[in-house]
This record gives sequence, C-alpha cells and structure tokens, in this order.
Amino acid sequence: MTVALVYGSVRDGRLGIRLVRYLERKLAARGHEVFTVDPNIFQLPLIERRMMDYEVGTAPSAVEQVGDLFASADAFLFVTGEYNYSVPPALSNIVAHYIEQFHHKVAGLASYSYGPFAGVRAMEQLRSLLAGVGLVTTPRSLPVPAVHEVFDENGDTTREDVDSWTNDVLSDLEWYAGALTNARGNGQ
Repeated sequence: MTVALVYGSVRDGRLGIRLVRYLERKLAARGHEVFTVDPNIFQLPLIERRMMDYEVGTAPSAVEQVGDLFASADAFLFVTGEYNYSVPPALSNIVAHYIEQFHHKVAGLASYSYGPFAGVRAMEQLRSLLAGVGLVTTPRSLPVPAVHEVFDENGDTTREDVDSWTNDVLSDLEWYAGALTNARGNGQ
C-alpha cells in the first residue's frame, strides 16, 4: 500500500515533525511505501485555483508534483497541530489544491500539541475539511498530548501505549484502504 503522510506545520522549531518521523517508520515497518508531503519541502503557493482548474501541464510545478503523489496514494495519514483552535493554514492550503486525487480514498488522522489537549479540536475540523474533498476518515485517530515529551527529536518513543494505539489506527487505515480500493476497482 502507498501512503501519503501529510504534515501541516511550517513553524520554526516545529515539534510535530517528531510524530511524522515516528509514523514514517511505523508505516514502513508494516511494509508500506510512504512519502511525506511537508509544506517546508513542497512549497505550494497559496491557493488561487485547484489543480483540476489548470490546463494540463500549466499548474505550478509543486502543485503538479504533489498532485501526482496524491493520485498514486492508496491512503493518506494527516498530521495536524492546533493553531488557534483550528487546522494550521499550511495544511488547509495543501488540501484545498486537490479534489480528484482524494475521491473515495481513506485518511487516518493524527494530532498533537505541546499541552494536554493533543490538538483534538483541529483534528475534528480537519475531519470535516477532508470529507468535503471526498476522503473517508477512519473512526480511530491518534491524538498525542505533550508531543515533546512523548517523542524525542528522532521520533523515538518508549511509550508502549503510543505504539499500541498507533497499531490500532494503522490497522483501521489498512482495512479501509483495502475496502475502498476494492470498491473503486469494481467501479463503485
């Protein structure tokens, strides 16, 4: 399975990258091909038009590149922090560029915060945003409070409860990806 891991922070000293590194390794260990879309690497312009609104070959190169990656993904795993009770603008901007690449595919959700609330308010807003572009979200998610204490700079953790919950979330992602891939293959 090919999984697009989509991260939405561009802040200096961003802590969520620790969770991203952890998830990259967990997905790879389960045999999945993983690519990470990080707004600091793929510098998408602020949305003026969705990818589908451009003539073929005329979209900005970063928009085309990420669109091609998303089109090849069987599943998505979004990692969001919480900025003022909401989804980070960079993450919302990534999602806003695409619709066709998301249609009838699955998305898992992970959120984090420095404090005790784990970014869950942003995660629930993200769930609504993703439904609007045709993604089905898994029922279980991975909220991580005090991300700086749970993961070191390399994305390593010694917390067995985090590993256990992550495995449950990834199992849901795999199940839904398989079901939706099968349905798309049957023309549904």
